[in-house]
Amino acid sequence: MTNFVVLRSYRRSDEPFCKILLRNGIMENINRTLIELILKDVTLNVAITVVLTLFLLLGFSILSCIIAMIIKGIVLYVITYISFWAIAKKIQKEVSEIPRIYKSDNSSYFWVAEIYEDYLLNRHQQDQKYIFMTEKKFNESNINVFRYVKKIVGTIALCKSTRLQNSGWIKRLSVHKDYRRKGIGTNLVNLALQFGSQQGYRRINVIISEPRKAARELFSKKGFEIYLYRRRFFYRTSVLLLFVELTYRMRYNDNDAELLATDPFYTQAH
Repeated sequence: MTNFVVLRSYRRSDEPFCKILLRNGIMENINRTLIELILKDVTLNVAITVVLTLFLLLGFSILSCIIAMIIKGIVLYVITYISFWAIAKKIQKEVSEIPRIYKSDNSSYFWVAEIYEDYLLNRHQQDQKYIFMTEKKFNESNINVFRYVKKIVGTIALCKSTRLQNSGWIKRLSVHKDYRRKGIGTNLVNLALQFGSQQGYRRINVIISEPRKAARELFSKKGFEIYLYRRRFFYRTSVLLLFVELTYRMRYNDNDAELLATDPFYTQAH
């Protein structure tokens, strides 16, 4: 049998693996965010230009200016790293509270994507498409998992919005970097939307930072539209980061109030 992915409810035993996955997902955005800050922040670029001009007017050599630029780059990287580290620690703390935050009532939930890989398959066979299934389908299939190696490679959560009526928020979507563009993120989003329909939500929103272009592309393909743009100051600095809030309007059939979406399970990744 080919490799497969089980989309299931979070368990307490998943905590250490989810902490690592979410932490790595946050920290790997450092370089992309730093590039966005350097290239697109007008205030920062103007400040650097003014400082370099003053250095030249005061008689400093070009080498000194280059060294000053390098120092500023290092300082900006350190600030970026510290801010992302703080965010990662906050999320890891949240993971310890998943049962209370996401599973204490029926309005919120947390799922993981657990991959089962057959270690007897060769490299080419390992790259084949995955089969996706729910935990219920997995238990009913009676698959012999003796020769499979399992690993948590994705997470997603959906919680009730306190700002928008009859709405939900998608949070903590993360996919291991070695398993992206294999349909895991898409199926996790499908699962969250399906849960949202069961709760009767009229809208599902998600906030994406500008550097996370792949995540934004994923949601756009699922039918999410731009709701509004947000700007937030970057870790106690004057530098502004751009975030986009996307929204998905739930479509219901007037007769039976079922979500008009395809069943995400037992489908293959594209």
